[in-house]
Amino acid sequence: MFAQNVASFQDVSPSRNDSTDARDVMRNFERVLTEAMVSPRHGDTRGPRNALLNVATMPMNEVNAAPLHLSPRAVHHSSLAFVDAPPVELATFSPRRRALSAQKHTQIAVDSNGNEEGKVSIGGGHVKMHLEKMSMTKELEEKGDETLDDSEGCLICMDDFSARRKAYPLPCTGQCTGAFVHYRCIMAWLGQSGSCPLCRGACDPLVLQPMQKLELQDMTKMAIQPVPLDAGIIRCYVKQVYRGMFKQYGYELYLQGQIGTQEEDKFLLAARRQVRSNMTANYTICTDKECTDAKRIGRMGSNFLGTCFTLYDNGRDPQKLAKIQDAVSSDNVVVQNVFQIREELGCVTYEPNRTSVGPRKMRVVIPDVDEEGGSSKIVRPMSRQDRLVTRLSTGEMKDLMRFSNREPVFREDLGAYCLDFGGRVSMASVKNFQLISSEDPSMGNILQFGRVADDMFTMDFQWPLSPFQAFSICLSSCDTKLACV
Repeated sequence: MFAQNVASFQDVSPSRNDSTDARDVMRNFERVLTEAMVSPRHGDTRGPRNALLNVATMPMNEVNAAPLHLSPRAVHHSSLAFVDAPPVELATFSPRRRALSAQKHTQIAVDSNGNEEGKVSIGGGHVKMHLEKMSMTKELEEKGDETLDDSEGCLICMDDFSARRKAYPLPCTGQCTGAFVHYRCIMAWLGQSGSCPLCRGACDPLVLQPMQKLELQDMTKMAIQPVPLDAGIIRCYVKQVYRGMFKQYGYELYLQGQIGTQEEDKFLLAARRQVRSNMTANYTICTDKECTDAKRIGRMGSNFLGTCFTLYDNGRDPQKLAKIQDAVSSDNVVVQNVFQIREELGCVTYEPNRTSVGPRKMRVVIPDVDEEGGSSKIVRPMSRQDRLVTRLSTGEMKDLMRFSNREPVFREDLGAYCLDFGGRVSMASVKNFQLISSEDPSMGNILQFGRVADDMFTMDFQWPLSPFQAFSICLSSCDTKLACV
């Protein structure tokens, strides 16, 4: 039934000129996805998602003959992508959790030299600790949320709750309703484990935060700043559109409304692609659909090969300002021109690969973000040595945050490279990717991008990225690349 619904969904192609059709397609996609997730599961707890591509249940001869796998570099969705991979360490969120994990490993090593009763006491004590924690959490919940935020900590990272990192109820469908976690921690846990951290039961996969977390009234300010830390995963979709007499294509970013509510999809940003005289691509990103200069918040430029993309704000090119500075000798003009130099908000590089062997490999750097204040460092390069692309190549990463794409897994039974997109991607494409932190992969997917229709993609991101940065990184994946297939 689910495969039939998805097949009917994929047959619907959204109109490029009618935003209502695009919203209907996304609503239909979310409805089919929700029905599959809440349906009873038999055997493999994550099996029904394979119906999104209808390849996991095919015989081997049909899989190898499927046109879907003709591209050796396309990334497919499969919930079994990492089923054969070793378990990932999830308990590295905080110093307190790391100390607790080290103490636990030491205790197990000591008790392993004893009798079997010692081994049983470990498991019993572990369950007893969680039961006591749940009872304590219920008592604190009865006393009030203020007492909970001050006294109880997250059961995943063991850090305390605060005004910025508030307590979030554990989305367990079983009896673990009295436990609280950080929203960011439970999203990272569900992204790698998929089960309740207490009872190992099923969890609600659609854990969404309301749109009130984002300041949609001031789009210019909201688009540049990193999203709040407690906003969790921001679910969006990107639609490819065509404008003008010569049908130049662009992209529009929409904030997806929560399914089951009256919230409508909100338009966020639009991008227009232009080709310069030196044959490099330039994307102008604005807060209106017409991409007027008055609503421009920044742009993204690329090199000739399409392997390097740099994100800028509305500042001016330092080389052009240098000519003005040479012509004017006034010190006041020089100081004023310094603050007009554009800021670099990020850099995306792709590893050159013309052999068509393996998926793409990308690296991303952005200015460091203050976790408390939500503001990022200012990177205003005065020379080529100070640019983000130069610092990325030389390894100078001071005040920078590094990310890389999650390496897809090649599955012999499917004959393709696969990633687990959590059901948010339904079509194979070389543009599909997941971005993770290079310093702390346990944060989960910082950015996820994948195709759901011929001219539509889903885009899910979280802190520390801003909507402008996340949108620009996805645009770089869609752009033409001469040195990278």
